[in-house]
Amino acid sequence: MDFKSVSPCSSRIEHWLSVGDLWQALFHTGGKPHVFLAEPKHSAGFDVYVEWQGRAYLVEIQRTPLTTKAWTEKWDQRLDWYNARAFEQAPWYRGVVPRPVLILKTEQEDSTVGLPKGALAFKSADTFAKTVVFRKTGLQ
Repeated sequence: MDFKSVSPCSSRIEHWLSVGDLWQALFHTGGKPHVFLAEPKHSAGFDVYVEWQGRAYLVEIQRTPLTTKAWTEKWDQRLDWYNARAFEQAPWYRGVVPRPVLILKTEQEDSTVGLPKGALAFKSADTFAKTVVFRKTGLQ
């Protein structure tokens, strides 16, 4: 495992806590992720690449509210990269097309955010993990 030292006074502490929350939610809901890369290189700024439950995901965790303009710019950059299939050149890509996922930990609504077509949106890492497991197993 690679570890990054983060000062508790850093503004990045919330980011790393959110990444840890995602790993923990996946682990406790459906077992250890097969691959879990925080801030993967060559990912257009997505926060996490994860292979879990036989599927691949590129996860963006939004912790602070953004204006509609800032939100559009952020997702346009990521989706231009994604739609160009640039992930196929990434060193972590292993032939499974990742699905973009947004975990929106703000009080913003999807309509304010302008969620891109094809992306999945969830309010928490737990909700994301449970939805994936329930869809796969058919359990409620």
